[in-house]
Amino acid sequence: MKHFLLVILCIFSFHQITCQDKVTDTPIKLSNSAKSYDFVDKDGNIHFFFIDRPNMHHLKYDSDLNLLFQRKYGADIEGRLGFITSQFDIYGFTIDDDENINLYLTNLKKAKFLNFKINKKGNFISKLFKLKFKKEDYVTQFNYDNHYYYITSSKNSSLLNIYDFHGDNFVRKVLSFEKYPFLNAKDKRVTLNDVLIPDHDKEVITIIKNDLPNSIETASNKFKIYQNKNNIELTLDHRNSVTRILKFNLNNENVSIENFDQPRFKMGNPIYLKSNSFIQDNRLYQIIISEKNIVVTITDRESKKQLKQFEASLKDNLEFASSPIIVEGGRFEDYRELSKTKQFLNKVATSSPGITAYQNDNQLQLNIGVAKTIAGGLPMIGIPGMSVGNIGSVNFTVTAYSAYTSTRSTYVNSILNPENFKKIDEELKTNIFDLVSDHMEELKLKFKTIVELDTMFVVAGYDKKNKAYSLIKFEEQ
Repeated sequence: MKHFLLVILCIFSFHQITCQDKVTDTPIKLSNSAKSYDFVDKDGNIHFFFIDRPNMHHLKYDSDLNLLFQRKYGADIEGRLGFITSQFDIYGFTIDDDENINLYLTNLKKAKFLNFKINKKGNFISKLFKLKFKKEDYVTQFNYDNHYYYITSSKNSSLLNIYDFHGDNFVRKVLSFEKYPFLNAKDKRVTLNDVLIPDHDKEVITIIKNDLPNSIETASNKFKIYQNKNNIELTLDHRNSVTRILKFNLNNENVSIENFDQPRFKMGNPIYLKSNSFIQDNRLYQIIISEKNIVVTITDRESKKQLKQFEASLKDNLEFASSPIIVEGGRFEDYRELSKTKQFLNKVATSSPGITAYQNDNQLQLNIGVAKTIAGGLPMIGIPGMSVGNIGSVNFTVTAYSAYTSTRSTYVNSILNPENFKKIDEELKTNIFDLVSDHMEELKLKFKTIVELDTMFVVAGYDKKNKAYSLIKFEEQ
């Protein structure tokens, strides 16, 4: 098997990123209709699967991007492949105690799951699960610690159900929040299910990865999940008066709730009033905004002590802002600046505002504003029941990158000292998504995806011209 190696060096100043990009090409022939899936296993190896009927291809690389094996599963699974591509998408991945690879496929809408097991010899075993979801609504799903988790909310109740898949079996655990009262946006007593699934809508919850830059589009969601190993926190910001944090653990049935009131200010009688929050490093960042005022607070979650508050009215300058008021991706201009706080307040308060926090070296970077998706970036995957282009599965790094690089935004940046939260007079430091974005258009690849490893980010895609699958390494140093 022939491999090609290309090394690109990128050296930046102290305030930027130093990178060394290595491109490894693995010869493979894929059609335009192939669907690709990627997962990182418990040992840090990357697996790429390509369903390209009548075959399925499997590439496995170690954490240094060395190819460990390349397999093609052929006509003996053609019937199963047709079943997969017509009814199912791959969302989960585990490796069991016998080193069998387990792919979990679901159509989500009909609550059918297929376990597709591949043993060391490349033989396949499939097992169909029919879960009784008639009285449950989908909430979210993710892979963690060699398990695939699927979470639902029981209708007319305050119960969450965790389906924990490992190997060719699963266990169901019920978490009860019944003892806690819940109110809707109009302060009417409801259940948790009523809050999370208004009008039994589609997915309404965003999973936040704090080690990545997050977009305003991602942060503007009223319901967000934060994962710290086995600990899960679900924030509710559907009421303007309070942020509620639902806490539970994947390994037990203990639950709790924290409440943090939104800041109050003399707002008169605003026509619009919106709020939201963001969690980062055990600090809660809250924003409440009307067409007349904005207040941003930073609170220590453990002590519940307020660490900093910024506020401004429509006649004030945004003293906490380190940038102009920026509008990106407008209908007639890609970039423009607004001169008045009143313009910013009107745009943000009339939509769904968000706030993000990201620590980049000695800079605490806040992003405050409102966003709307535009074309570009990578396909937005991770939306159940919806496979855009030829990319499948749930890869939240791709989701975060796509939102970060493909939104129309009105926002301000704020650069703070992470210790005392005073504004720093510095340029905004480049993050890993900025670096990847600078190179993405140069990469003439199909089925692009991004994989996050412990020490690097890997952009992968199919080079149709050279009939090879390419891996490009990016590192923050």
